Amino acid sequence: MIKKLRFFRSKAPSCSPLVELDEIYSKAICQLPITTRREYCQRLIKRIKFELKTASCRQKKNSMKQIIKSATLEISKLEPKAKS
Repeated sequence: MIKKLRFFRSKAPSCSPLVELDEIYSKAICQLPITTRREYCQRLIKRIKFELKTASCRQKKNSMKQIIKSATLEISKLEPKAKS
């Protein structure tokens, strides 16, 4: 039984790319310079966190958390490119 619990605990849901979740990002922002994309992601995270405080629907909260994870992942992908 313990082995099964460890197996399920170690599996984390995959994070969808921001391009799949945010239509504005996929159509317009992803074609802009890296600094602009990073700033957009940072503003998106702040805006979603603010909206998350007032959201009451569990499904909406989960989708907002997914967007935050995706935007954070996108920022981490853009960091090495900006330094190069």
